[in-house]
Amino acid sequence: FILLKLTPNLLTTLGFLLSIGSGFFFASGRFGLAGWLLIIGGTFDMFDGRVARRTGRTSKSGAFYDSVMDRFAEAVIFFGLAYFYQSSWVLYVVIAALVGSTMVSYTRAKGDSIGIDCKVGFMQRPERIVYLGVGSIFSPPFRHFFFPEVQPPVEYLTIAALILMAVMTFITAIYRMIYIIRKINISEGKKPKEPNSPLLKKLTHRYLDI
Repeated sequence: FILLKLTPNLLTTLGFLLSIGSGFFFASGRFGLAGWLLIIGGTFDMFDGRVARRTGRTSKSGAFYDSVMDRFAEAVIFFGLAYFYQSSWVLYVVIAALVGSTMVSYTRAKGDSIGIDCKVGFMQRPERIVYLGVGSIFSPPFRHFFFPEVQPPVEYLTIAALILMAVMTFITAIYRMIYIIRKINISEGKKPKEPNSPLLKKLTHRYLDI
């Protein structure tokens, strides 16, 4: 990418355009192709920051553009899934995964805005791309092999990935919220209340860095 003189913002834009394609194919039920475009688009998104650092083009405006376009990309993908599942119970799972994903990103951004680096927890954007992308790529052959008689076809692996994302993003968002609140209280001189349970106390010290 550096030899091709591709700028970080161009890579971010290309990743977003691929996400639009992924959302379109999700909406039309072509989950395998949608998964591939999601993975490739996510790869572009990983490289934009590396190219920026290697070429000395890091900037606050570039980081802001990257973050905003990531949110747009996720919204387009979930919109495609919501369109496909508009008459199914899976629609509620898609909405939950979208809300959870947004809150995972928001809690980190809000933490950064008050000077607290919050990268803790699971189901960050790379994990979400991998689970949904890989699940969608393998969903059609999985369905074809194990459930060929089911009509209309059900994309079991994609649904499983969405359920996992919905659950884990909410857990991560709540986890980050607790983490940031405890950090704020400590910075203000307030001593956090210790859990009564030895196990909870151990987990709090280990995972909340307190």
